[in-house]
Amino acid sequence: GTYTSAQTVTISDATAGATIYYTTNGTTPTTSSTVYSAPITVSTTQTVQALATKCGSTNSAVGSAAYTIQAAAQVATPTFSPIAGTYTSAQTVTISDATTGATIYYTTNGTTPTTASTVYTAPITVSTTQTVQALATKSGSTNSAVGSAAYTIQAPAQVATPTFSPIGGTYTSAQTVTISDATAGATIYYTTNGTTPTTASTVYAAPISVSTTQTIKALAVKTGSTNSSVGSSLYTISSGTSTINLAGGFTTGSMILNGNAALVANKLQLANGATGQTSSAWYPTAVNIQKFTTDFSFQVTPGTSPMADGLTFAIQGNNTAAIGLGGGGLAYGPDTVGATGGIPKSVAVKFDLFDNNGEGSDSTGLYVNGASPTTSAVDMTGSGVDVNSGHVFNVHVTYDGTNLAMTITDATTNGTFTKSWPINVPTTTGASTAYVGFTGATGGLTSVQNILTWTYTVN
Repeated sequence: GTYTSAQTVTISDATAGATIYYTTNGTTPTTSSTVYSAPITVSTTQTVQALATKCGSTNSAVGSAAYTIQAAAQVATPTFSPIAGTYTSAQTVTISDATTGATIYYTTNGTTPTTASTVYTAPITVSTTQTVQALATKSGSTNSAVGSAAYTIQAPAQVATPTFSPIGGTYTSAQTVTISDATAGATIYYTTNGTTPTTASTVYAAPISVSTTQTIKALAVKTGSTNSSVGSSLYTISSGTSTINLAGGFTTGSMILNGNAALVANKLQLANGATGQTSSAWYPTAVNIQKFTTDFSFQVTPGTSPMADGLTFAIQGNNTAAIGLGGGGLAYGPDTVGATGGIPKSVAVKFDLFDNNGEGSDSTGLYVNGASPTTSAVDMTGSGVDVNSGHVFNVHVTYDGTNLAMTITDATTNGTFTKSWPINVPTTTGASTAYVGFTGATGGLTSVQNILTWTYTVN
């Protein structure tokens, strides 16, 4: 007969003790043919013929049975819309099947779908690069082949973040600020009132005159690309006396260098990626510290991963040879709370890369009299400021005679962290003038620590 699947065929004979010989290739069986001993699997259309014999009896007539195997119709392979390919945005993918009434099962994790996979009921959102595979089934039919569609989601390139010249900082006169962008053909929009720029803001066409304290923010856009991050730069126009002006970088003789400190390409380098480095650098003359504003930018890049240990901005009433201990001491204090060896008569704000005593690997804090700059500390994690990121950071510090306030801004992402501490700086350092500068150190783990620019104004 005709069947839709393979059949297991049993051959039997009514004569007890008979031996059965059979063929499946259309030939007439003889006693030289295969002896039947177990059921035969018939998976394709064929004719089984059999002969039975027994000693003392005449051979049987040839029995014959024709089997036609007709497999059930196969369900059509699922199809996808839109088709597989590379796209610049998330796609809404519809899966369909030409076989009416078929049920579709699918996967998006690279595995082959089965009837235990997710049943397709609605379009699928593909927002990251992935392959969608689908299987269709229907009762009474053979399952479909697996359909597959690979989607590559490639977001358009992002326009570079606008940059400012001169960089943000404290100045004693009006500044002419130029905004530029590294992406050729980008259009820059900007604001000067502290609001976030959009494409409805003023288009940048010429340098901007900044005669009062203000923040300039800029956005760059280009057709076919993702808009840039917003660049931001704070300009403080102060009538005070600019005591230190290294806004263009450090020059020979501008700092007294101790330990491993060095000047490298107009940068003050506190660590160069080697282990066990200890550095301090002081402005050569003592400056008034009763009320002041200071701005500096720094960048820390690997050495090792993770990086260590960190740096400080420090004020001290000793001399230009002052230096603390290495490792977690940051060349300001010891790396163990309660130990000795730090810089006395001093104040320091730290930027810490490594967790030595539970302070975390992205922390700041204010320390006095050479105390260990480990704990207590303020964890900046989650603020958008990560001193391990390799980005340039702009630091703005003000002291009004009562409180020392510090704001650190990531020049790449514009993430900002602000902290204020009550302190009497002149009392701590022992006089109304003191030496100002930076310290930095590494231990068994390392980093490259560069101070890029620095200004200091007496208010």
